[in-house]
Amino acid sequence: MEHYLDIETELFEKIREHETTRIQIPREINGREVRTGDTLKLYHPGDGTEALRVEVSGVEESGTTEEDGKEEEKSGETGQEVTVSFSLLEWMCRLETELDELLRQEEEWMQGLL
Repeated sequence: MEHYLDIETELFEKIREHETTRIQIPREINGREVRTGDTLKLYHPGDGTEALRVEVSGVEESGTTEEDGKEEEKSGETGQEVTVSFSLLEWMCRLETELDELLRQEEEWMQGLL
């Protein structure tokens, strides 16, 4: 299963540069639990055209203190997190070309005819 997640710029760069292979993420993303073998598509927060695809190779419970749990209860959040280890599969960068713009214009024109 593939999950989509925005991550911090610093973390994005560390993954892209192969400086880390472990991150903390929510246990569930869009109501689906993250499991070993899943893929994560991690988006750069400042640039929606740039993403990393990684394969989850392990999922570990993140340690939360009793105090952390009380804070989550007070705020109404169920923000349980897990630490995942992963392998980088690919770095993706969508480049806008003149052809993309022409195709978008054509699609808008076609929608106007219908």
